[in-house]
Amino acid sequence: MCGIVAIVTPGCSGHDREKELINARDKMHHRGPDDSGIYIGPGIGLAHRRLSIIDISGGHQPMANEDNSIWIVFNGEIYNHLDLRNELIAKGHVYKTECDTETIVHLYEEEGINCMSRLDGMFAFVIWDEKKKLLYAVRDRLGIKPVYYYKSNEIFVLASEIKSLLEFTGVPREINYGRIEEYFTFKYLAGKETLFKNIYSLLPGHYLVYDKKNLIIQKYWDIEEIDRGNDTPKTMNSMIKNYNKLMHQSINRQLMSDVPLGTFNSGGLDSSLVTAITSGKIDANVNSFSIGFEEREYDESDYAQTVSEKYHTNHHLCMVNNKLFSDNLEKCIWLHDEPLNHANSVTIYLLSKLAKESVTVVLTGEGADEIFGGYPRYFILKYLQKYYKLPKLFRSSIKHLLRHSKNRKAQKIYSVIDMPLEKAIVYNSTYINPDLVSSFLDKELTGSGFEQRFNILNQASCGNDLQKLFYYEIKTYLVSILNRADKMSMGASVEARVPMLAHQNVEFCMKIPVTHKLYRNTTKYFLKEYARPYLPEEIIYRKKSGFGVPLADWFRDSKGMGRYIDLLKGDSLKNSDIFCGNSVNTIVEQHLRREMDHSELLWELVNFQLWRQIYFG
Repeated sequence: MCGIVAIVTPGCSGHDREKELINARDKMHHRGPDDSGIYIGPGIGLAHRRLSIIDISGGHQPMANEDNSIWIVFNGEIYNHLDLRNELIAKGHVYKTECDTETIVHLYEEEGINCMSRLDGMFAFVIWDEKKKLLYAVRDRLGIKPVYYYKSNEIFVLASEIKSLLEFTGVPREINYGRIEEYFTFKYLAGKETLFKNIYSLLPGHYLVYDKKNLIIQKYWDIEEIDRGNDTPKTMNSMIKNYNKLMHQSINRQLMSDVPLGTFNSGGLDSSLVTAITSGKIDANVNSFSIGFEEREYDESDYAQTVSEKYHTNHHLCMVNNKLFSDNLEKCIWLHDEPLNHANSVTIYLLSKLAKESVTVVLTGEGADEIFGGYPRYFILKYLQKYYKLPKLFRSSIKHLLRHSKNRKAQKIYSVIDMPLEKAIVYNSTYINPDLVSSFLDKELTGSGFEQRFNILNQASCGNDLQKLFYYEIKTYLVSILNRADKMSMGASVEARVPMLAHQNVEFCMKIPVTHKLYRNTTKYFLKEYARPYLPEEIIYRKKSGFGVPLADWFRDSKGMGRYIDLLKGDSLKNSDIFCGNSVNTIVEQHLRREMDHSELLWELVNFQLWRQIYFG
C-alpha cells in the first residue's frame, strides 16, 4: 500500500522537475512512511512512497525489469501474485524480489497492458514502457485505490492524491464551480470530475495511455458486462453455498501479509461477518477495532463486544467525543483532498490511528451494502411500482399522508412519488433537498447538479429497474465511500482491505436475483441468511445505524463542532461568490434554536468552508 506519482514532460528532461517530483511524493508521506524512491528518464519521472506489507526489505520502488526498459510504481495488493509468479517463472522470467509488484512487471512483459485482467486485487499502478515511449495507468475494477491526473500541452501528471498534483508548476489550483451544487446535494461528486477544475479521477475499471502527446482512456471491466447466464445456482441454499466458498477464498487470499493484521468491527453485520470468518483462519487471537460514543443512541460498541467475545478477538475500543472529533476534522479534510462526504470519515481516521498501534493491515466490511442492497432507499422502486398499480383514489390518499408526515423518509418518498422510475432513482439518492440547496447557492451555480448522475444511470442497460439501481449505486456511492476509506486509513498509514469486493464475489453477487437481496421489507436478505451460521441474531437483524455521528448536538457546543459555526456567519460569507449569506444564516439559526435539524447540511457547509481555507487560503 503506497503513494504513486508520475510526470511526463514532452521535450524536457525529467530532471527539470525533480524537486517538484520529490515534493509531490513526500506530500503523501502518510501513505508510505517506510521507504521512498524516484526514477527519472528523458521526459519522464516516477516517484513512490512505500508502506511495506509484502517482502519488507526487497520491495523498493520504482521497480524495473531485467533490462530497465519497463518501470513501475504500484499502490495496492495483488492477492493472486503467487499463482502468477509460478506461471511466469515457468516461462523463464527471473525474479529479484518476493513482492507482488514484480509480478505485474513480468506479466506486462508477457501480455502487455491487458495483463490487468489477470490481476485479483486492489490496485493503482503506472507502467512506463521505455521502448514504446508509452505511459500506462490502471485503476482496479471497483475503485478501491484512487488515481488522479492533470493534462496540458506542457505537462501530464498523475498521483494517488490531488494534493501531490498541486506541487507541480502548471497545475492550476481552481475550484470546479460547475459541480458545487452536486456536492451539496449528494455529499460527493460522481464520475471523473473533482472539485478541482481540470483535475480528474481515473474511473474504476479503466486504464489510460499517454504517449507524450495524446491521452486515451479505455474501460476494461464493468459490472454491466457480467455474463448473467445459466451458470448461477437457482436455489437460495445453493447460492449461499457458492458464496460461502467465494468469501472464504477471498479472505484466505487477503490474509497475505508480512506485517500484523486485524479487522475493523463496528458491530454491524458486514464487519462482524468478516471478523468471524477471519478469526477462524488465524491461530492467534485476531485484533479487532471499533468506535464508541458517549451518546448511547449512537454507540454500537456493545454489539462489537458481543462479536469479540464470540470469536475471542483482542478487542480495541476508540471512544470519540465532540472535542476529539472536531480537533481532527481539518486534518481529515486535508487527507481527503476534497470536502468530506460523511462525518464517519473522521471516525474511520481515528479508528485507523488506534489500529496502527497494533497492526498495519485491517480487513473491513466495506461494499456489502451496495452489492446486496443494504440501504432503505433501495426499496423506493418497489414502493413506487406498487403505488402506480393502486386506484387513483388510494394514490391521492397516500400522497396526502406522505405530504403531511414529519418523517424524513416519508417526505423523501413524497418528493419522488410522481417521477418516472429512472428519475426517482437519482433524486432518491440525494442527501439534501435540492430546493434547499438552490436557496443558499448563488443562482449561477445551480441547474446542473444532476446531469452526471443521469448520464451514469443511462449507461445501465442491464435488466430491470432494480438492477439499474444497483448499477447506479455501485458506480456512484460505492466509489465515494471507497475513496473515503482509502484516504482515512492511509492517513494513519494503515492498509484497509475489502474482501467482500473481490471481483469474483461481485461478479457472482450481480447474478443473484434482486428479489433475494430485497425480500419483503428486509434489506440484504441474502447476506443475512448467509450470516446465520456465523453470527447471533441480535447482530444480523438489528436496526441499521449507518455508523452515525451525533452531529446535531455537537454543532451546538462551542468547544466542539460549534467552534466552526463562525465560518457560516457574517464576514465569512459577505463577499462569497458561492453562497447567499442570508439563507445560510437562517439555516444556522434554525439549527441552533432547535427549530430544525440541519446537522447534515451544516456538516457540508463547514467542510466546504474549511476545504477552501486549507487548499485555497
